[in-house]
Amino acid sequence: MIRIEIDEDRCVGCLECVDVCPTGVIINKNNKPFVENAERCIGCLSCSYVCRADAIKHEGIHVEEKIVKSVYIEEKIERFV
Repeated sequence: MIRIEIDEDRCVGCLECVDVCPTGVIINKNNKPFVENAERCIGCLSCSYVCRADAIKHEGIHVEEKIVKSVYIEEKIERFV
């Protein structure tokens, strides 16, 4: 299972992670990103790539999966960077 965590101390509240999350795991709650239904996270790492503050961490993803998924979503991410 993939675990996703947002470091509230590092987060600057830009909400780009909310916009790029394809499964709606990261939502806007009171103008801050909030992880809801984390079990739906597919580990695409879109949120991590757009996070300028490096406030989003994932656990349970192997390096090979990151490479494959990052290639797959590269076009989507470029729209938000």
